[in-house]
Amino acid sequence: MVLKIKDNIYCMSFIEWKIKEYRGLDIEKGTTYNSYLILDKNNVIIDTTRIKYFDELLSYLKDVANLKLDYIISNHISPDHNECIEKLIELTEAKIVTTKIRKYYLDAQFNTKDWEFVIVKNGDELNIGNRTLKFITDDKCEYMLTYCVEDKILFSNDLFSQHVVYKEKIDSDIGHKIMLDAKEYFANILLPYRKSILKILNILKDLDLEYICPSHGVIWHIMIDEILTKYRMWCSDSYKNTAVIVYATIYSSTEKIAKALGEGLSEEGVDVIYHRLDTSPLNIIMRDILDAKYVLVGSPTINMNVHPKVGMLLTYIEGLKPSNKKIGVAFGSYGWKECATKKIIEAFKRLGFKIVDDKILTFRFAPKENDIKKIKEFGRKLAKINV
Repeated sequence: MVLKIKDNIYCMSFIEWKIKEYRGLDIEKGTTYNSYLILDKNNVIIDTTRIKYFDELLSYLKDVANLKLDYIISNHISPDHNECIEKLIELTEAKIVTTKIRKYYLDAQFNTKDWEFVIVKNGDELNIGNRTLKFITDDKCEYMLTYCVEDKILFSNDLFSQHVVYKEKIDSDIGHKIMLDAKEYFANILLPYRKSILKILNILKDLDLEYICPSHGVIWHIMIDEILTKYRMWCSDSYKNTAVIVYATIYSSTEKIAKALGEGLSEEGVDVIYHRLDTSPLNIIMRDILDAKYVLVGSPTINMNVHPKVGMLLTYIEGLKPSNKKIGVAFGSYGWKECATKKIIEAFKRLGFKIVDDKILTFRFAPKENDIKKIKEFGRKLAKINV
């Protein structure tokens, strides 16, 4: 699919409907790989695509650019953005524009001995005829961004992306539901890099932006201010008065505790989101945890440990390094010996969460009616605790 954004500026979008998993994430709505083409005195392609789409990419380049390429801008070294670079250089002898650190990673993936590189730093510019391309980067971040000064277009690579396929390609044709897709992508892909991204956002505030063109998903146009505001919030570790209650359950005992905790919190005005681990994918759970004040994790004890799905969840959260401005609560049930909540609390400590604990949160087999009342009361009290 080729979309004309402005005169001589095109988005070449490659749709993958059948993808089910990406970096451990459950991808339920498909994804796109977006490559951008600028026609000028010097023709430029910004990022490529997966090698399995090379023939489709080549067809677009023949139709739109007569296969004339002078520069290939590599904003990211990940294979989903650069697998076609080698073949394109063989056909066009284009120069590679990238940073020193990204050249190092390209050298590790390809035989680059005969490639011609243009190495750029943050703030450097490249004139391609009637247009000037400006490069924005932080070497501590995986991504370089390319800004077309005259057309006010930011090619942002993974920043502002979404793993989703819509028949529409511009935010104005979709509406605000795209924000949840963007939040999910940020929480599961970009969260560990939020400090570096915040530095990039400080640079972007001085740019005049008409379009933001990411490497996955939909192009931003009318909601640019809103997505920039959201990114600043997500990068600054701010939180909402929301509790995410995540749990695994076998005989419904742990689920009863989860529901009672949620009822107590809700009665005090806290927004409560429940996630049962056998039905909620990790990426949706992480999306909701991103800006939640409370994270409550429940597990039955199995083989002196947490439920396997809870173990996976805790490992996943630790790898993403969310804000430590959260309150962590562990709860669960057991038969012979209680071990699960201890494991959950250990993970909360490594994450730096403020831990709130109480003996009322663990039960041999199942809580009784009087216990449920005490758990609700704990939830009400929890709602009044500050991070």
